Amino acid sequence: MVIQNLINDISLLPDEIITSRVIEVSAHFVTVYLCGPYMRLGTRIIIVNDQKKECLCEIIRLETSKAIAMAFDDLNGISQDNIVYILQDEATLYPDDSWLGRVIDPLGKPIDNSQMLSKGSVPYSLKAPAPKAILREKIDTQIITGIKTIDVFIPISEGQRIGVFAQAGTGKSSLLRMLTFSIKCDIVIVALVGERGRELNDFIDIALKDNKKQRTTIVMASSDTSALMRSEAVATAMTLAEYHRDKGRSVLLIVDSLTRYAHALRDIAITSGEPPSARGYCPSIFSTLPKMLERAGKANTGGSITGIFSLLLEDDKTSDPLAEIIKAVLDGHLALSRDMAQSGIYPAIDIRQSISRIPIQEDDEQKYIINTSRHYLSIYEDMHDMIRMGAYTSGTNKETDESIEFYHQLKKFICQNMYDISELENSRQELAQILQNIIHKSA
Repeated sequence: MVIQNLINDISLLPDEIITSRVIEVSAHFVTVYLCGPYMRLGTRIIIVNDQKKECLCEIIRLETSKAIAMAFDDLNGISQDNIVYILQDEATLYPDDSWLGRVIDPLGKPIDNSQMLSKGSVPYSLKAPAPKAILREKIDTQIITGIKTIDVFIPISEGQRIGVFAQAGTGKSSLLRMLTFSIKCDIVIVALVGERGRELNDFIDIALKDNKKQRTTIVMASSDTSALMRSEAVATAMTLAEYHRDKGRSVLLIVDSLTRYAHALRDIAITSGEPPSARGYCPSIFSTLPKMLERAGKANTGGSITGIFSLLLEDDKTSDPLAEIIKAVLDGHLALSRDMAQSGIYPAIDIRQSISRIPIQEDDEQKYIINTSRHYLSIYEDMHDMIRMGAYTSGTNKETDESIEFYHQLKKFICQNMYDISELENSRQELAQILQNIIHKSA
């Protein structure tokens, strides 16, 4: 394995070595002399300091005679006139099936204290374009998540891209870990972007547990890493998902979170000189996000990437331009409710505020059950304030009485433990039985 990796590395060496020099260094970026056509936006360079330590950087801005680069690591030890080596090949990854069950950083290096990763034979570009619309397959097959609320009320289809919109403390990370464990698919790729370091072990305990280990790869860039590393984590995870999709596999891609990915993009854009606009986000972010999200989906290779992307919200009322643009790009979203979480209802998925834009085939009976359930929820929400104040008297309105009873039964239906995987047909029968009992009781 080691010899094969060395052979692959030697084959990637450039025909000629182009060098430059450092002009000046700041806390977040370094300025180097421009080397004509050899430097472009996105070109990677290696700076070697006086102690022979290498620092990998990426060009983010080109000027008349100089280029500005950001480092993937810190710039400690870099000084003026340090030599700069220009990497002429585009940023690529060489994925391999042996990466399953591993935890890696955004540069494809292992961080799980295990053996080195084997390199695959086919290079995959980290900045690959999304598949052409004409080459996409129709999304029409429901993917079973094992979570009753999702499978029954907000079904997710294979190849769909869906968001998880949540405030802090509403169980977002717990829901994502639950999906990692319970969903029925071939491969799971998890990107933890800007998360707390302890979150990694929480995911490992679930995603790499027992027989789930051999289908999962985790890409980790914690909150203390550079903006480039955090943005690269999403690109690396998406590239790994594309590798498995091209092999005809059903892939679940979880990104936690797009908010911190956008923050990383903002840091890079501001460093490159781009002025911030809406809520501090730079305009380029709103074009970069769709390009990344569109790479997921169902391809004509027979494989698919089902994307679940989390987004942190400040509150329910404040308009968030990032949330609006992501809603417009994705095929639906799950809204987590603070009120439900504070009431001890987990997963705290707000059925009325959540939506899936991709319809699935349902028989008339199932449509009736879902529509009736949503009707009862709507009535209960309309009467919620009066019920809480005690202003509503039982027996005043038959539908309201039924909706109150249904809501209490629904809370029991929604609650689900981390390892409690529910079968779709059982969930549907359980909900149908709840409705039947309520209607029979009030008859």
